Amino acid sequence: MEAFDENGVRLPPRYVKAAEQQNPDVYQAFLTQQRDKINTLTQELTGLVLAIPEPKYRPTLIDRPFTLPIPQKEQNPVLLPEQPKEPSRPEVSWIDNNISFFRTRKAKQYERNKEEYLQALADWKNLQEKHQREQSRIEQAYRGQMTRYQAEENAHNAETQALQNKREQLLREDTDTMYAVFEDAVQEIDWPRETLISFNFSSCGKQLYIDVDLPEIEDFPAREASISGSRLRIKKVTVTQQRSMYAHHIGSIGLLLCGIGFNRLPTTRQVVVSGFSQRKDNRTGYINDEYLYSCNMTRRQFSQLNFANLAELNPMVALGLGELRCKMSKTHIFKPIEPFSEQEQIAQ
Repeated sequence: MEAFDENGVRLPPRYVKAAEQQNPDVYQAFLTQQRDKINTLTQELTGLVLAIPEPKYRPTLIDRPFTLPIPQKEQNPVLLPEQPKEPSRPEVSWIDNNISFFRTRKAKQYERNKEEYLQALADWKNLQEKHQREQSRIEQAYRGQMTRYQAEENAHNAETQALQNKREQLLREDTDTMYAVFEDAVQEIDWPRETLISFNFSSCGKQLYIDVDLPEIEDFPAREASISGSRLRIKKVTVTQQRSMYAHHIGSIGLLLCGIGFNRLPTTRQVVVSGFSQRKDNRTGYINDEYLYSCNMTRRQFSQLNFANLAELNPMVALGLGELRCKMSKTHIFKPIEPFSEQEQIAQ
């Protein structure tokens, strides 16, 4: 670990030690962040196997939201204040009983208050009637709007369901629909490294043929990080470890594509997935496409995977549940093979 000032000048090692001692939690969090940053790609590459779906077909709902805004009830523009309170009779004191002037003045004031109250009450009742008429109009208009809204929503949902049913039917009969659904599913995947896919269906849609332009091993991580005490240790990945990671990842790609085919396509009974990479031919010096594996997997064979424990899978071995063409050494060196072709009579 090294420290730099705001001008990019390297500081003596004691500054690193001081940072560690003054705030050890922040220091350890920084080490963890840097370790995870270096190891993220490795985790993404080896974790692709966890995305493999079960072969049981699960329909995907058509994304067709109802966008008409729900009606909002209008606010009553006639504001109704609190009902006026009737004035209470004035209390008669000893002075009022003995001096008529005070008694008369209180009585007259009470009469004036009562007249004002009766007028205010009459005005309030008129306003109340107006408020109620306006509220009735608002409620009636709102009920009409909601009736129309619910009718349009029901019509939209019925149309969506009809489209869903039609697509489910086409998904069992029409290869163009199968193509679109599988293409959408593949595009949903966040591939850690560039992975190009082309595919085709048999005329009946029961066989799915996939060609995968695999990522290159040169693009795989060449180092890994770990924390030892207060130090971040970064070491170079061995060639054997890199090849092992590569084999795990490209095998995961094959299994994932098989899983998507069986999961999204109800009539598909077989997936033939073949992965190739660009390699230099030492004889000619040209870069050629060389197939590293080709697997013919049936739905029944794929169903043997333990989907509750995908992390323990060896993907290249798992591809062997089907008919696998692959020449891989114990140190994960691949030799080119001849892939299955659509013209071959592949046993079902």
